[in-house]
Amino acid sequence: MVKKIILSVLLSIGAFATVGGPDFYGVKGVDEGEHLNLREKPTTKSEPLAYIPYNATCLKNLGCKGGISLHDFQILSEKELAKKVKENPRWCKVEYNSITGWAFGKFLMEKSCP
Repeated sequence: MVKKIILSVLLSIGAFATVGGPDFYGVKGVDEGEHLNLREKPTTKSEPLAYIPYNATCLKNLGCKGGISLHDFQILSEKELAKKVKENPRWCKVEYNSITGWAFGKFLMEKSCP
């Protein structure tokens, strides 16, 4: 069950996309009226640079780090996967409204931008 959930998360954040990943992201999993923090560094301890609305799109992908690889997904047990995801969360560097910073990857999904 956990592997299915993790696979779903991986697919929704573009982990199996091309080497460079998607060109743009949209915000997902943030409640209406709330926001996603855009941070200076890829950690929740870093101060927010900006607040991205719950329904924002056109966040330009500048690269991600962390998360789990397809190889890890294939060889690790559900318990090992859950531990690795917790220890190595996925953060993505994005540009939004001319501000560049880091967003927590679990709140991003591949999205086109007109």
